[in-house]
Amino acid sequence: MSKRVQLALPETPLPSILSKMKKVAKKFKEVNLHGVPTLLQYYECCPPLDPEYNGFTVILRDQPVVYNKYHVELERYHKNCYKQGCRVVGQDTKVKSWLAGRAVQTRVADQGTTRIRVDNSDHELGLFIMPVFLNRVTHKQTVGIIELVTIVPKESYVEDFFQIHKLLKDEGLDSKGMGKTIKVHHKDLIVKFNLSISADFKDLQKEVTERFKTLKHKRYLIEYEDRDGNSLPIIRDAHLKACIKKSVSQESTVIKMSVKLAT
Repeated sequence: MSKRVQLALPETPLPSILSKMKKVAKKFKEVNLHGVPTLLQYYECCPPLDPEYNGFTVILRDQPVVYNKYHVELERYHKNCYKQGCRVVGQDTKVKSWLAGRAVQTRVADQGTTRIRVDNSDHELGLFIMPVFLNRVTHKQTVGIIELVTIVPKESYVEDFFQIHKLLKDEGLDSKGMGKTIKVHHKDLIVKFNLSISADFKDLQKEVTERFKTLKHKRYLIEYEDRDGNSLPIIRDAHLKACIKKSVSQESTVIKMSVKLAT
């Protein structure tokens, strides 16, 4: 269980972030008014009061909290989370099944389920967590965690991630999606690496050329293999996102790719 401490709530050191997150939440609600009943809530990550502790004070803020459609199960979940108060999460903190705490540690998106009891009945809810970063000159600073809670679990939250990621980008913020293992074959060599689901085509090219040095300054073609064994080209962002989306929906753990010199 994550470490709980009795802390006086610090005044947020990042007031502009909260105002940006309220805009993100408002736009998300507007776009998803007719979608699956969903709760969006935001955990703020602040430095702990003890400067020697390597971690974050994680606080569920009362704003922004939005429901595109009200459901008592979603409200009950939010209230249960809010009762937890401040938690201090470091790299070695045992967060168990608490996805928000896990996202603080891993700095990548994640999904899962939870159960909530209402009127003597158990209800399964879907959970999706994604970190929020502020771009600094030398690094991406973790400033918060977005949690989506859906009245029924979704098979994939990739579309939700892309939608919220764009809204964050519009506010000058960033995030990092769940990763996929990429297995790339070129000539007689095979390499594997992890690629975020939010990666663009340039990110993929960078990963490939870092591992196949001979491809630098050369024209080459990247293809991926679908479930039927067909080779499909990846030459722009849309192709890569379609490839990743299909892999997630099919619950594939590895995306197979090949690299050939352009003719």
